[in-house]
Amino acid sequence: MGEYKVDKQGRVLYFYMSGTMDAETAKNYYLAVKQFLPEFKTAWASLVDLNDWGLHIPEVKEQMAGFHKWIEKHGHEVEVCVIGKSKLKRMAREELLESSNSSLNVVYVETLDEGWQWLEEHGYLADA
Repeated sequence: MGEYKVDKQGRVLYFYMSGTMDAETAKNYYLAVKQFLPEFKTAWASLVDLNDWGLHIPEVKEQMAGFHKWIEKHGHEVEVCVIGKSKLKRMAREELLESSNSSLNVVYVETLDEGWQWLEEHGYLADA
């Protein structure tokens, strides 16, 4: 079973995931994310820390794809994904986004610091 953390800074939702994303964890994660969305008045970004992520079980793929479509409709503009050097995590994210027909801009970085730096350079850390 996986664990997650969701926090907001400026126009960024920070997501930390560890372990394997199962159906119950995914459902609770989505509910946690949804509570932040009314706070955004303009397009927003996410910083997704997948360093400790153990991928997701196949049964949640459709649920996760639907969630990605939903947040895109609610202003999600770019995702900065921290994957270290893991090609497998990148492939899993790309497969998920492809299955949701996502047009989301995704930026892959190796470290959390690189992710925050990218977001700051592109103005997402300013208040929503």
